[in-house]
Amino acid sequence: KDITVSFNSNAEIKIIGQKNEFIEILLILINNAKDALIETHPRNPNIHIEVMVIGDSVVLSMSDNGGGIKSDNLETIFEPYVSSKGLNGMGIGLFTAKSIIERMGGTIKAENANDGAKFTISLHQYFN
Repeated sequence: KDITVSFNSNAEIKIIGQKNEFIEILLILINNAKDALIETHPRNPNIHIEVMVIGDSVVLSMSDNGGGIKSDNLETIFEPYVSSKGLNGMGIGLFTAKSIIERMGGTIKAENANDGAKFTISLHQYFN
C-alpha cells in the first residue's frame, strides 16, 4: 500500500507481560492506522512508532498522517462497540488494547497530532 513505517527508540527495552497480548495491541494500532491511511489517501502515507524510557516508564507512541480521529469520537474511542469505521468496524479493537494495557499496569490515550492520530502507551513495569 506504499505506507512508510518508521521506528525510533532511545533504549533497548524488555517489557514484563504477555508477549502475544502486547503483539495484539501493536497489530490493532497498526491496522487502524493502515485503514485510516487507505481511506484518506494522504500524500506520503506514514506510520511512525517511537519508544522511549521516561523516568520509570516505557512510553510507546504510534502516529500516522491519516487525517486523525473525529473530535466527538475521541471521548469514546476506547469503549466497547464504538467504531469510526461504520459498518466495517466492530468497535472492539481499541477496547481490547486498553484492557490489555491496563492489565499490564499501563495506560493508553488517543489524540490528534499533526495530520493524523497519535496513540500513546505508558507502561510502568519493564526491564531496561
